[in-house]
Amino acid sequence: GENHIQIAQPNITDTTTANAVATERARALFELGINANYAPVVDSSTLSSSFMYERVFRNTEDISNLADAMIRGYQSNDVLAIPKHYPGHPDTDDDSHLTLPTLDLSPDEYEEHTIEFEELVAAGNTRILMTAHVLTPEIDPDLPATISPAVLQDLRERIGFEGVIITDDLSMQAISNTWTQEEAAVLALQAGADMIMLASEPELTESVREAIVEAVRSGILTEARINEAYERILSVKETD
Repeated sequence: GENHIQIAQPNITDTTTANAVATERARALFELGINANYAPVVDSSTLSSSFMYERVFRNTEDISNLADAMIRGYQSNDVLAIPKHYPGHPDTDDDSHLTLPTLDLSPDEYEEHTIEFEELVAAGNTRILMTAHVLTPEIDPDLPATISPAVLQDLRERIGFEGVIITDDLSMQAISNTWTQEEAAVLALQAGADMIMLASEPELTESVREAIVEAVRSGILTEARINEAYERILSVKETD
């Protein structure tokens, strides 16, 4: 019954509950005409002081299974699940709404850090994946994951994700402290993202769209890159 719908993600510890929660939420969302949910959170966090702590699965051994059970619950009830935030936030109190968190990891540690996403993608149910505004100096010393060609290429090649990559909100200060939303949108598309999120400042849609058109006109972005993003989005729409 209705008792599952309010369970917070940290309190979901088994796949049966995960599936039930997502199923009930999907039915409630679908009734409201909502066909996608930006969930679940796949980041791992064990320190109670961490920015993500209240939003993650506590059972760090089972994150990908719990996330996949939720995704299946949503998607078998006509709501697209969009897990986040690749490649995973660091286990610190750095809040990407305010600052740019850094994942200071060796290549091996980075692979270990992204294992939940790798397992989740391998399960085959993730159609859209959201990026994190985090810096991974080992892979790209300058650009946060959301706008980093190296990070997104690694997501495509090593992780094997073929679906739609969506950015986290470009108005978050991890990005906007350094780039305008217009600049960041063009950089994200250049890097290989397919969808741009402007959640807190939808009034920027027009100027961002103009910046993208201008970037194509001036050759900064290719039409092929735009078409590739468009085709990916279309294929998700057609399947669901």
